[in-house]
Amino acid sequence: MELRGFGVMATEYVGRNGNRYIRLSGYPGIRRYLNATRYLIDNQRILDIGIGTRGIENGIIGGARFCIVFSAAYRAVELLLKDEYGLNDFFVNLTMDMAKLAVSVGIAWGAKTIATSLMITGGSVIAIAGGIFLLGLGISYGLYWLDSE
Repeated sequence: MELRGFGVMATEYVGRNGNRYIRLSGYPGIRRYLNATRYLIDNQRILDIGIGTRGIENGIIGGARFCIVFSAAYRAVELLLKDEYGLNDFFVNLTMDMAKLAVSVGIAWGAKTIATSLMITGGSVIAIAGGIFLLGLGISYGLYWLDSE
């Protein structure tokens, strides 16, 4: 759906052999990176661009990995530089960060399902992206408030 503005239409379908594919149609001159007409849904080029459900899932997983590494690094620096911050605080904060991440990933997975169904029914991609951004902002604020309480 995002490529429609460039004259390229990407549709997801199930082939005769049961594999899921992405079919690209439209003006081939625009498709420099994706130059074939069909790709398996788990093709690395499709995953890099984020087309299809696997692309969205790949983005969620990549974001979760980044959060784990960033949280561990931030808490380690906090352990080294703060005076009244012990090893117990380090592990408690790291565990709470992972719990918040688990809740966020679960909600993102549900939002992915809803967003995919809205895109299939013809919803505006910008409106869907804005709604997911606002949902993420609300969830982040809610988790921050719960953690501070």
